[in-house]
Amino acid sequence: PGGSLEADMPALRDDVALILAGTSPTEPEPDPIVEPAPARSVSAGLALSTTGGRWSTNHLVAAVDVADVAADPDVAVAGVAVTVHVTDGKRFSSTSTATTSSAGTVQFSWKNVKSGTYTVTVTDVADPDWDGGRTSGSLSKV
Repeated sequence: PGGSLEADMPALRDDVALILAGTSPTEPEPDPIVEPAPARSVSAGLALSTTGGRWSTNHLVAAVDVADVAADPDVAVAGVAVTVHVTDGKRFSSTSTATTSSAGTVQFSWKNVKSGTYTVTVTDVADPDWDGGRTSGSLSKV
């Protein structure tokens, strides 16, 4: 009403181009779908052993592996600081910190420990998704 076909042609051409492209000229673009980051749950595993000397019992060794257990399969967590505490409940007590390798593992060792029962506890994993589980293990050395 009141306009000329010639004046409306550019707008009609734009609408036709949008329709041919499969887009409605009156519908706004949909917001992109943003997937939430998958939940992580970082956990530490612990294995104790002895090594060295005639019967391979001179040194106490703690191997800690750190993994995101929410992933399937579990994914190693590299480059995080792990702190462990070891005690024999009597005269020996020590705290150590080291960083996990690219495989998510770190090894601690205490040389020439005396006979007794040693308890090693993972007291900290410097990852915001650490589940806080204080993994412990005991080993008796004769």
